[in-house]
Amino acid sequence: MGFLQPETAVLPEDAHELERVERIAAEASPAVTRAMLAHPLIEKTRVALSESRARDGEKLWASRGAECLDLRVTKNTLARGLRIMASILHILEREEFKVVVDSKDTESTRVTIYGETIRFGLIERSRQIKPPPNPKDSPYSYNPVRLEPTGILSIEVWNYYSGGPQKAWRDRESVKLEEQVPKCVAGMMRTALKERADTKAREERELAHQKKVAEVEAELETILAEEKRIKLLRRDAGAWHRAERIRKYIVAVRESGSKDGEWLRWAEREADRLDPLKEKPTSIVDSKEEVLKRLHKVEWGW
Repeated sequence: MGFLQPETAVLPEDAHELERVERIAAEASPAVTRAMLAHPLIEKTRVALSESRARDGEKLWASRGAECLDLRVTKNTLARGLRIMASILHILEREEFKVVVDSKDTESTRVTIYGETIRFGLIERSRQIKPPPNPKDSPYSYNPVRLEPTGILSIEVWNYYSGGPQKAWRDRESVKLEEQVPKCVAGMMRTALKERADTKAREERELAHQKKVAEVEAELETILAEEKRIKLLRRDAGAWHRAERIRKYIVAVRESGSKDGEWLRWAEREADRLDPLKEKPTSIVDSKEEVLKRLHKVEWGW
């Protein structure tokens, strides 16, 4: 029984693309031609990895800065890995998806599908080989585990997400990786469609969140404005009350005849300065800050 792909959640406007995905998944792998192997990225990768100084059984590695597809294979599987990667590039570019290599990134190979960046690579599986115990060794001796290449190749998509489309294809007893190339490409397309839908969902959740925050902030602004009005009202009412008390005192002073007319006029001006319902007369105390600044300059000899 073949592997059953889970249903891919996509945007409504992308639903028609699922037919394209299924068409590609059902294709037979393309025959690898000389032209496909002459692809610039394939040729650069072949040269870069062929020059690797890796020992037998070790994964090949390219020199720093080399433009090299992400092939993590040994010398014995390099030719096969390049042919598989050439098939993948052929289908991706046929479908007008752009493949690029970023030599500065450990996951160097990426393709843009439906506006989403899909990172992928080809890996040769290894198995752990534990050395047999040596009777002469101390119980505390360290016997390192050795990794041995298996010749089993896999294509992996390295976009990080939970659930969703299949993201790894490997050699199996029933089918080699070469025969699964169209399904690999279709899987990348499913991943891109899912990421588009996930991105849209995240954006919508963020917009909804921002809207709620804005609504609460607006409510808080209204409350703060109301508090300011209340504070101003209380301040003005208190000032008016103090002004009225002063005016009543002025009347009592006038009746007592204890102060002259100049003092009475001065006291009335001060009552008016407190009263929020009156135009505020000027006073010498209004220039206090300016006089203090001038005094400071004079003291320091400016």
